[in-house]
Amino acid sequence: MTNLIDTILLFFADWFSYGGSFLVSWCTDLIPTIFMVLILTNALIRLIPESFIEKAAALASRHLLLKYMVIPFLGAIILGNPSALTLGRFMPEKDKPSYFACASFFCHTSSGVFPHINSSELFIWLGIARGVETLGYSIYPLAVRYLAAGLIANFICGVITDRTTAYYCRKMHVTLSDRTDLHSPAAPKAAPDPEALSPSVWHEICIRAGRSGCGGPVTVKPDAQRRKLVYVTGGGIRPDIVDRIEQLTGCTSVNGFSSTVPDEEVFLAVVDCGGTLRCGIYPKKGIPTINLMPTGKSGPLARYMTDDLYVSDVSADCIVSAGNLEAGTKKAAVCLPERLIRLQADVLSCFGKGCCLFYKASQDSVHTILHTLLPLMGFVSLLTAFVECSGMNRQIAGLLTPLSSNLTGFLLLGLIISFPLLAPILAPGAIIAQVTGTVIGAQIGNGMIAASLALPALFAVNTQAACDFVPVGLGLADAGENTIKVGISSVLTSRFLTSVLRILIAWLFSFQLYT
Repeated sequence: MTNLIDTILLFFADWFSYGGSFLVSWCTDLIPTIFMVLILTNALIRLIPESFIEKAAALASRHLLLKYMVIPFLGAIILGNPSALTLGRFMPEKDKPSYFACASFFCHTSSGVFPHINSSELFIWLGIARGVETLGYSIYPLAVRYLAAGLIANFICGVITDRTTAYYCRKMHVTLSDRTDLHSPAAPKAAPDPEALSPSVWHEICIRAGRSGCGGPVTVKPDAQRRKLVYVTGGGIRPDIVDRIEQLTGCTSVNGFSSTVPDEEVFLAVVDCGGTLRCGIYPKKGIPTINLMPTGKSGPLARYMTDDLYVSDVSADCIVSAGNLEAGTKKAAVCLPERLIRLQADVLSCFGKGCCLFYKASQDSVHTILHTLLPLMGFVSLLTAFVECSGMNRQIAGLLTPLSSNLTGFLLLGLIISFPLLAPILAPGAIIAQVTGTVIGAQIGNGMIAASLALPALFAVNTQAACDFVPVGLGLADAGENTIKVGISSVLTSRFLTSVLRILIAWLFSFQLYT
């Protein structure tokens, strides 16, 4: 009995020690480089507005190469997963399944070079990359070839999905529109409000952050179109700050819990959220937001919480009439040469904006590494160590080696994983891809699989990518009911039909890799 307890305790000690060594090696070798890449990438994301990629998608929706290669690729880099799938709304209904098919793959095949794209499933790449690193090779040639092969393979996947979509449309007797509709049907217009036609009733206010808050100052004024104040606070309880805003601006307030107001009618939103997600919902729509709580700019929508759209820890004392504020400013004016002041201000402003840009990009990168990358690396390290210490690696290797030691095996593995009836079951959380990738990575590190096959392996273990996400992904693209019905069958079928072709393309791109 004592020997059994000692054996169990020794196993756990070896397991944790082995996993810790894996994690430390990743933190010293990969994290610094990934951190630098993330900073630059996040800076570019902040520089390039979302409107640019959206306009590009609308213009390129009728060009095959741009539609299935350039736009989904740029969308994945700029917007990440799953936001890149929302660009599908700029495509015709008949092209939305095809766009989803290639865009969802781009969120995987580009993760080696741009780890921010799909950080929640980055462990698929890391599992195989770890085996390559164990042999002393650099993972950067693998990452670049992963991206390059993905450009070709994902484009072909989009084109073939066009054919499967047309097939299922005929089979289901469904006709999908081939025109791009960028505008929703207009809602019936209500009778004009006489009070709304008089701009004299509205006044501008300035809102600053409280002592513990951030953001601002925010200057807002209702107008004929946007004259509603929406408050989403405390289960619908009306805060005192709403009364003050009504008195100063002449606006109309609406309880967001009990009534729905179109976004185009809202000029200001009031929340009392201690989290991060709700705070960024309205700023993402371009609606200035007041938070009664001192919540900072963080979370998945932090980049939308700019100083001109978000201010926190706001009380009644933080709201003043803009006219009073301007008057106070004029009294405080300093008599210096105006041109010199403006030049100095412009130079300092540009310098400050540049520093702020990279500082915010660094913050975003730290958030990604701490909250996403490190936990995933810890999980993969623990899993790898368990597989190694328990001897499970040898057992699983015995089952997978015939399928993962050569190109033919990878082709068969890709067919099995992408089979339409199995793919939606194997896809959730990418668990199968994670385990398989980790085992294959360990085999590469042990010399059981040639390092040059790491690229075909990445495509083989992930042929079922996003097969469980098809309805949701098409929903993000504002697809209609018939489009979703056809798209599910179309995408699953194209995944299966292109699995072998994708692996072969990856194999061609692996020539002279690690030789």
